This record gives sequence, structure tokens and C-alpha cells, in this order.
Amino acid sequence: MNLIFCLNLFLSNFMPTGPVVSMDTTVHYFVRRFTDEDGLSQNSVKFIVPDRNGFLWLATENGLTRFDGNYFLNFSSDNVPALKSSRMARIYPNDTAITVETDIGEILTVTESTVKHIGKDMSGYSYMRYAINENDYYPIGGWPDDQAAHFGKVRPVVMPLGTDSYFAVYHDTISFIQQGKLDYRITQSRLDVSRLFVCDGRLFYLSRDGHITGWEKGQPVQVPLIGDVSSDPAFSKCKMELFWNLAAHQVFLYTDKNCYQLQIEPGVGIRSSVVLRDFDFHRNYISSIYYDQSERRVFPRQFYEGPLCLYQAAVQCT
Repeated sequence: MNLIFCLNLFLSNFMPTGPVVSMDTTVHYFVRRFTDEDGLSQNSVKFIVPDRNGFLWLATENGLTRFDGNYFLNFSSDNVPALKSSRMARIYPNDTAITVETDIGEILTVTESTVKHIGKDMSGYSYMRYAINENDYYPIGGWPDDQAAHFGKVRPVVMPLGTDSYFAVYHDTISFIQQGKLDYRITQSRLDVSRLFVCDGRLFYLSRDGHITGWEKGQPVQVPLIGDVSSDPAFSKCKMELFWNLAAHQVFLYTDKNCYQLQIEPGVGIRSSVVLRDFDFHRNYISSIYYDQSERRVFPRQFYEGPLCLYQAAVQCT
């Protein structure tokens, strides 16, 4: 029995990986809906990321919520000392602690499942803070990101790598900035910013024909894409999209109702492993995804106009 779960999130406990073509594509599942009546702080979930203790943390419009798979524990201005706003704006890809920013620039950290308000200083990640002016850049929250697609036409789009290091993408140029200085620059003609992603500290580009280019100190290297997706007829027809959960450091490739996690296999290439099949992301308004590999559960997050909610579904795979 597998789980899909959606919060506007789906949490899906999933099946063993293997070639999609040989699988029984019949999926059986039931859906349980979670809303604020079930304990969710608010029915609009923006980001989802795990901590090292196995909890999921959800950034919502009315607080930061911890979820253990059954129960919600909410943190907001009601119970976090000195916190003025409960509206969570973003979760940052910080390796040492989960770092959350509110809509007025307050910073929360989660360490050992404990929430602390640390003020407004975010050491090493100031480049991710967006101010609306004509000279500013736009820090993406992952893919898909409609705002990044819009702003990328008029200003650089920032893709974080780590503390004080990031890629700034503008038109056909990619600049790698470290410690506030230009390290190297990449030129990529006819660049589609939505096909760039960072995985294990490296920048990659997925072309429309399914080929992947990586860069080593600015030099392009062709990287083989191997694994389950090679057996997917939709992939051979170039029907593919990237879903990048930046805060959780996970990248996924979505074809026609099938979803694959992309992971670097040193010395070999990028391996694609199926984590969800026969599930229509567009019909279900999926905007991001998190995969719990240890429990084999998938959490696709929904987004659409109107109330958002959390669903849970069990999927039996044969």
C-alpha cells in the first residue's frame, strides 16, 4: 500500500522504481482531504521541506506548520516570541537549518525541530532577498515559477548554490557569483531559464530534446540522462517539464502523467527514477513536489485559484 498526499499537497507513498512501459498503469487510491479544520494553519501552502527528524515543514499564509504525517503543529505570531507577521513568504535552501522568511523580512530558523525567531539578518543569503526596483534581480523559489519566467525578461534571475554563491541568469548569459564577485561567465544561446537547475552543487540545462548539459568551471559537458525515463514514450516525443523543489534540493522530470526524480550518479550521469506514474499534474494543479525516499512517499503540492487544502491518498500498486 502506497501513499499520495497532497496539500495542496499530495503525499504519495509510492511503488518500486522500474521501466514505466512494463508496469501496470492501473492506479487505485482514495483521497482524504485536510484543511484548517483538521489543524492545518491555513489552506494555502507555499513551500514544503523536511527536517532531519522526519517532520515536514509547511510555509503558509498564516504561519509555519510542522506535520508528522497525522498531526499539525503551528508556529505563528501567537506563539513565537517577538514575531510580528505570521505570513510566511519563502523557505531558503540552507544546509545547516531550515530558514524561513516572513512577508516583512523576519527570519525564522528550524533546528532540531525547534523554531526560533532570529531577527531580520540572514547571513550568507542576503542575495536571495528581493526588493522591487528596476535594478534588482529575482530569486527563484524553484520550478515552476511564473514570476521568474516574467521577471527573467527584464532582470537577472538568481539560482542559489550556497552561502554567498549563486548563478545569475539573464537572457543568454549565466554569471556565477561567489563572495560578491564574478567567478566565471557562461554564454548559452537561446536560453530558456525554466530549463536550468542546480543539483549537487552543479548547474545543468535540460534541452527540449531531452539532452542535459552541465558546466565545470564554465566549460560545457554533456551529461547522459539514464534510468527509467528512457522507456517513457512521452520522453522520446520531447514532452517534459522540470519540477525543482529548491528548498529540499530535489529535482524532478515530469512527462505525460509520469514523474521521475533526477539524481547525479558520479562517473555515470544523471539517473531518473520513477516516483509517480499515471498521475496528471496539470489536471490536479500540481506546482511543486517533495519525495520522501526512505518512506517512498510523494508530496505533490497543488496550487489553483481558490481555497487550497491538504489531501492524503493511499495508492495500491501491483
